[in-house]
Amino acid sequence: MSGGGARTVRGRRGRCPVCGRPRDPRFRPFCSRLCRDRDFLAWMDERHRLPVVEEGEEPSRERGGEASRE
Repeated sequence: MSGGGARTVRGRRGRCPVCGRPRDPRFRPFCSRLCRDRDFLAWMDERHRLPVVEEGEEPSRERGGEASRE
């Protein structure tokens, strides 16, 4: 079943996360220095971010559960 739709994580295995070309072991997990640098610059420009839960703040699904108990 190889459709043309969205690619799955399994289908991207061994591919550059930036452009989708085959990975090069020298620049793992990227295919080239260019893609490696593009990814680094995206992090520096804050285009990529990690979700953060502030100290003392609970994840929203837990808050919903507590609100229903009160």
